[in-house]
Amino acid sequence: MVESAEQQYSVVLIGSSGGGTATLGHTNPVELLNTVHKELRHLHSDEDGKFCAGLCHAIFVSMCDGSGFDSLKKDDWLPGNNKSGEAATMAKLYSVGFHNKNPDSEDQEALGRLNVHTIKGPLSEINAEAKQLDAQLSKILHSNHALISVSSEPTIIHADSLRSCSEHSIPVTGSGGTSISKIAELYDLPIIGAQGSVASTTNTKARGWAFSLAREWGMTYDPKHNVEDSSRGDNTTKEGADQETTPMPSLKSILEAALPSFLFVCIVLRFYGGSLGDDTSSMIAEMEYSLRYIVPGTTCSILAATSRHAPSTNNKSSQDQSTVLLASTFAGILTSTSASQLADIHEGGSALAGLITGASIPFALTTVSNLCVKYHITATMTNIICGGGVGIMVGMFMHLSSVASTLSIFTGWVRCLIRWKRITIPETNVQVRIVASTLVYLQQMWYDFASSPSVTKFVYSQDLQLNELPIPRGLGLAYGCIFVYGSKIGWYHSIFLPLIMLEMDSSTGQNAASLLGAIDECTLVMVCAGICTGNLLFPHHRLGGNTSLSWQALKTNILCGDFIEACYPSMEKSRVINVAAYLAASISTEVIVRRRLLSSAYMPLPLSILMSNDRWGMIAASSIAFGISLVGTIISNKLDAITNTMKRDEKRKK
Repeated sequence: MVESAEQQYSVVLIGSSGGGTATLGHTNPVELLNTVHKELRHLHSDEDGKFCAGLCHAIFVSMCDGSGFDSLKKDDWLPGNNKSGEAATMAKLYSVGFHNKNPDSEDQEALGRLNVHTIKGPLSEINAEAKQLDAQLSKILHSNHALISVSSEPTIIHADSLRSCSEHSIPVTGSGGTSISKIAELYDLPIIGAQGSVASTTNTKARGWAFSLAREWGMTYDPKHNVEDSSRGDNTTKEGADQETTPMPSLKSILEAALPSFLFVCIVLRFYGGSLGDDTSSMIAEMEYSLRYIVPGTTCSILAATSRHAPSTNNKSSQDQSTVLLASTFAGILTSTSASQLADIHEGGSALAGLITGASIPFALTTVSNLCVKYHITATMTNIICGGGVGIMVGMFMHLSSVASTLSIFTGWVRCLIRWKRITIPETNVQVRIVASTLVYLQQMWYDFASSPSVTKFVYSQDLQLNELPIPRGLGLAYGCIFVYGSKIGWYHSIFLPLIMLEMDSSTGQNAASLLGAIDECTLVMVCAGICTGNLLFPHHRLGGNTSLSWQALKTNILCGDFIEACYPSMEKSRVINVAAYLAASISTEVIVRRRLLSSAYMPLPLSILMSNDRWGMIAASSIAFGISLVGTIISNKLDAITNTMKRDEKRKK
């Protein structure tokens, strides 16, 4: 659309709250849409008068209970499969630009708030409505549009709009690796600035998308600049996000949101932890103690308290954000300190205790605040009691009740079981000692069985340390296959990543990082990198948009340790590539298990190798994962090219 000397661009958004729900912002769709709209309006070009008016249309589906879509079967979400009553999965549809303007919206036009229309119903009906809106959207799109895909469903629900985007060569950006990969594979669309979702926020996503579109359109992304365009009022409303109530994020989702702090603490403790000397009174030793135990637990406490207190959630307390921060910080520090007691003996951590502490802060604040109102306590004293007293009270409860130390011991058990190490019996309450004694007895039974002459050749029992257990040969083969398969069906965010973070919690020195993290790096990141490299060296004749996607995914996997979903379309279309991926994952994981390698994904490959307790072993495992998947992809693409050539020759002869 061109008016006088100005050229207006606009953006459409399609998608859902996704599978893993690791992004806390996805539980508030209205705020997500408004944040994206605000960031897009920072795009402009003074030289040729181009500017972005923000979001003009949006179709976004979210589950009512805040859960992800990974666990759903196709029959649960397929449009037209009507389910009612208790069997129905309830969802909400948020749309922009398809309905009349709200007459009360004029007061909010200056704020750029979107007029978000919301309907609620069974997921299959919501998706049917979304598909109808998508058909309308496909007739509106033109070359001055761009599309943001947020974990969209490209094969059925949003097929019409994506086909229209392909016809008009509309640039696509977004998040949700599986969805973006399918879009590139099916519609041959230019993918720009796609990104993963683990531990990201609404603001970071919106800014990344806006910056990518600015480069694509030849504009400038200027956060201080807002496009003053009267047409935006068509989609603004006074109601907006202020009245939207969304479900609370789960503790698992909150734990995953703490990934950045866990990674950097792990990096520091890997290179400096355990080598600081025995002088526990030194400042450096105290810093190591704080990083190992105080930082993880306090971080989780603050994240749990603030996310469950957020104004958009059902559990909003009567206190403002600063009071919640004060209380959760006090409680997190006390709980983490309590969890660190005897942690070196039991290899415990403080993250779980911090999560439970933070989750209880909003409830405690509401209860104490109501009591203060009931007994006519002044506002100043109420704030003092809530900001300081509640945090101290919750922290002391976690300590005196032994909940913090019990959760710390449980974290140690998880780490020991993952790494095949012996569990110690703690000096704590009877119930915990009974469970620990049972686990120790079972471990001793396994050790005695594995030590018998007829079994030793089937286990890795050479050079065992004092607290290590023999590992069955072939276990790594199973681990590798489980990781590849589980990442496709939603186990990664549900099981793998939380276990990786618990294994990392409070580990230091040579034991920093994670065995499961090393498996993650090889079976998912390096396998995907190998497949993408094969697609770049010998592209498949039906590859289409996957060429640009493969290059972007290769860079992201090697330099950032993320975007593993880019290889899924290639694995689905070729049995050879699929088998090669499973073979690469299983053999590399066998090396990891055999050598008990520790490392992590979500960082550059060289740093993942340097982080490892056995760097040559990590190089070998990474090379195996990359090499086998690369060779398998090249063979598959070559065979397909030969087959395609033979078919063309046969048609010419006929």
